[in-house]
Amino acid sequence: MNGNTNKSPTKETLTNLYEWLFYLEKDIIVIQDKRGIDGNANRAMACQKNVLEEKVQSIKIIKKGKKNYKQGLMK
Repeated sequence: MNGNTNKSPTKETLTNLYEWLFYLEKDIIVIQDKRGIDGNANRAMACQKNVLEEKVQSIKIIKKGKKNYKQGLMK
C-alpha cells in the first residue's frame, strides 16, 4: 500500500483555503483595475465565441441540407 490517506479536510484547512481564494480574487480585481480590464470581458468574449460557434454549426447544417436537397432533385 502507499502512504496516501483519505482524510477529510479539517475546518481549519477549508477556512485557510477560502481565505486564500478570497484574497486571490481581490488581487485579480486590483490587477484588472490597474490595467483597465473589465472584469466581465472574459465572460463576454466566451459568450461571443459560443454565438459564433452556433452560427457556424447552423451554416454547416444549412449547407448539408442544400446539398442533400440538390442530390434528391438529381435522382
